[in-house]
Amino acid sequence: VASQAARNVDDVREFQTELFERAKQRNTIAVLPTGSGKTLIAVLLLRWVLDREVESRASGNPPKYAFFLVNATTLVLQQCHYLRVNLDHKIVSLCGAMVQGLWSKEMWQKQLRDTRIMVCTPEILYQALFHAFISSDDINLLIFDEAHHAKANHPFAKIMREFYYGQNDLNKRPRVFGMTASPIDVHDTDIEATAQEIKSGVK
Repeated sequence: VASQAARNVDDVREFQTELFERAKQRNTIAVLPTGSGKTLIAVLLLRWVLDREVESRASGNPPKYAFFLVNATTLVLQQCHYLRVNLDHKIVSLCGAMVQGLWSKEMWQKQLRDTRIMVCTPEILYQALFHAFISSDDINLLIFDEAHHAKANHPFAKIMREFYYGQNDLNKRPRVFGMTASPIDVHDTDIEATAQEIKSGVK
């Protein structure tokens, strides 16, 4: 954690800036080797989105939230620490054990109060959306860490399939940014089809 957190927005490289600028314009999957600074691009995008969210809330618009989805519970705190080092915003982290037995709209309202960013596993967000504790309209940015998992019945894929594309108003859909070091699993035999399946979630 300490090693990762040492890298911050003062150390942006040219390729990271290029990917950030692209992610500002459209949904993007960043495919980069492990240790190349994918999360730093997410930080730049979060900062950009949240600056606009501050202005939006000041204008009286309903609050929206950014969700950083981490596939493994063990990585939630690690990514949350990295974001806290590099962003001047309150950040809430949630893991499965923390919300077990506490599902309710009131719980979600309490967790989201005075925050703009939530780091959690995708199943937590999926359950919140499924039970209508929050809606896709409440989200301004979805970040998928290890986006290559967004296939079949993985929560990444279900969030996109059931709630992102379920929002017919394109202007109300959240921005999506995916990160992966290995877009193709070793068990995938049809590489082109697998790549297209992942891309379809963030097109």
